[in-house]
Amino acid sequence: MERERDYQYDNMKAILIFCVVLGHVISNFGMTPAADILYNIIFSFHMPAFLFVSGYFSKYNPKKAFASLFPLYALFQIIQYVERGILASIGAGQIKMGGFDFFTPQWTLWYLVALMAFQLLLPVFETDDRKKQRAFLLLAVVLGLLVGFTPDTDNFLAMSRVFVFLPFYLWGYY
Repeated sequence: MERERDYQYDNMKAILIFCVVLGHVISNFGMTPAADILYNIIFSFHMPAFLFVSGYFSKYNPKKAFASLFPLYALFQIIQYVERGILASIGAGQIKMGGFDFFTPQWTLWYLVALMAFQLLLPVFETDDRKKQRAFLLLAVVLGLLVGFTPDTDNFLAMSRVFVFLPFYLWGYY
């Protein structure tokens, strides 16, 4: 059975997209204390809310998720690598390309990696039992805190962000 379209979620997504763009503009151009405050406010809620909405609309279909998300990730990972190489070369006055690490997402691409990981994890957390859902949410919060406060967590496959944001995604999914 298809869910009826809920336009409040469309409005929420539009506001969150605006917040993402505004936050990134502020991070690049805002150099005032007021801009810092606005930046911190935006970044305290916009990604948890985005992942909640992503979970709400999620259906377990890893083939479809990988077919749509993986090509985007690969394309933009390569584009950002080339872009950074060009900018570094211009700054250095000679060709300067750094190492390419496909499994370390550049800048905002962690979100696509996280969505793919969440699709793989959904069968583990799939249940209609409310008690199990609460237990899984608690487990996700504990895992997120453990991984989030581990200083040795690097950016390989955005695993720190995957676990830190997993509770919000599951909350939306349930």
